Amino acid sequence: MMKRLKRDLRIFLVTACALLICLGSAQGDVAGQENADKHIRVGIYNNFPVIYEKGGQPTGFHLEILKDVAKKEGWILSYSFYTSLKNVIQSLETGSIDLGLGVEPTKERRQFLDFTSEKNAVQTGQIFVKSGVTDVQTMNDLNEKTVVVLSHSVAGEYLAETCERLKINTILKRVNSYQEMAEAVATGSVDAGLFNDYHRQNLTPIYKIQYTPIVFKSTEVQYAVPKNENSFLIESLDKYLKEGKTTNKATYHQLEKKFFPELSTLAPGGWEKREIIIAICLCMLLVVLAIMIGIVLPNFSKETTLASFAREDVQHVIKFVIGATVFFWVLDSFAAWVMFNDVQKLTLFEWLLTDIPSENLYIRGVLFLVASVFGLYLIKYLYKYQQLVDVLIVSLNRFEQLTDNARDMLFRMSLPAGEYEFVSKASLDIFGYTPSEFYQEPLFIKQIVHHDWQTYFSEQWENLLTGKVPHCFEYQVINKAGHIRWINQRNTVYFNESGKPYALEGIVTDITDQKILNMNVNAKNDNSVE
Repeated sequence: MMKRLKRDLRIFLVTACALLICLGSAQGDVAGQENADKHIRVGIYNNFPVIYEKGGQPTGFHLEILKDVAKKEGWILSYSFYTSLKNVIQSLETGSIDLGLGVEPTKERRQFLDFTSEKNAVQTGQIFVKSGVTDVQTMNDLNEKTVVVLSHSVAGEYLAETCERLKINTILKRVNSYQEMAEAVATGSVDAGLFNDYHRQNLTPIYKIQYTPIVFKSTEVQYAVPKNENSFLIESLDKYLKEGKTTNKATYHQLEKKFFPELSTLAPGGWEKREIIIAICLCMLLVVLAIMIGIVLPNFSKETTLASFAREDVQHVIKFVIGATVFFWVLDSFAAWVMFNDVQKLTLFEWLLTDIPSENLYIRGVLFLVASVFGLYLIKYLYKYQQLVDVLIVSLNRFEQLTDNARDMLFRMSLPAGEYEFVSKASLDIFGYTPSEFYQEPLFIKQIVHHDWQTYFSEQWENLLTGKVPHCFEYQVINKAGHIRWINQRNTVYFNESGKPYALEGIVTDITDQKILNMNVNAKNDNSVE
């Protein structure tokens, strides 16, 4: 009985599990089929290269992406052709279509439409004129001219606002298609037309029109659905766009290169051959720079490389290189964020670190290399300068030792001011006065000349100022202790280009003992003669 009960229990459990699996599979199939076989009504109009007709079949960047997503999701697409963007927006508003392509998001349209959030196609308004016309180069040239624009286009509204703000009297004519615009410009019925910049490669070969330097701000074109309806379309398209942009070999990038050959960009997660080569070259240059620093710097000084980097001046140079690089990095990021973020839609942090465009990264790397090379050469000349300073210090120390040990006083005086520029320490032994006392008072020597020699000193000073000075002269002084001392002074005078003396250098010797000895000898000779 017990065995039978266990067997029946096992049969029940197996059957229940099988039923649960089948039920889950059926629910999954239902969920999977919820969007599968979904009939999507798509509104399209001619807006090259986002949507256009080729060989009787609709194509374009937005449409081919939609086809790829529909294939994966199992959607069935049917197209409604409209003559203008205005008709597409009206059909979305009335619910006649489920999805619109190539629609520019605006504040007004967001009130009744939902848009994809992943950026993809970006259009820039540009003024075109008839071929051969050269008098339309700036906004002021549009004054008193008729410009044709596309009805319900954001660029057209921006042109109207800009002209009103600048007080430019421009007459705007609105039409429903770019073909009508091109025909109006080519035939001369209007002076200019506001196209998106992609029409350089589409309309200029067909119509006799040419683009001008007048460019307006860029705007995105997105997929649009009626407000709060068909959210699965938005979710699926955003998911596809996000995944496609981060995979370099995805269909997204193939379509981007096909429809935007001049504007195709590198996916954030991928590298092209050109970028790889640039990155390798930058790395090699950094390696070479490091080797140069390691080899060259020790040649400038007897210090080791590590000791060289410990020097304060070298640290200042390294700080300069890093600081200049960081400053330019932040400045470039901030400028790009301010000027181009209406297109890229990145945060400042993304411009700084996470989603840096390859061309910006390349420019910043080149700046770092330039700053590094400049810093290397600056360090080189700092070492040379330091060597010269070291040699000069050694020479000054030797000169100072020489003058400090000399028994004679050495001095240099500027003329005609009489200010002492240099006085050796022997002044204390000879005169009893320190060098600082000579520095404080111009022509200090006059104050200690013996009163019997004041007239002689004044005559010699006048002669000195006119350039007449003997090689040496002798005179008496009264030292700080009040004793009379005999002084011998040997002179060297320096003249400027006009022949006037501008400096006096001299060597002063105390010859008091010699004078006393000579006077004693003369006195003995006089006594012997008598």
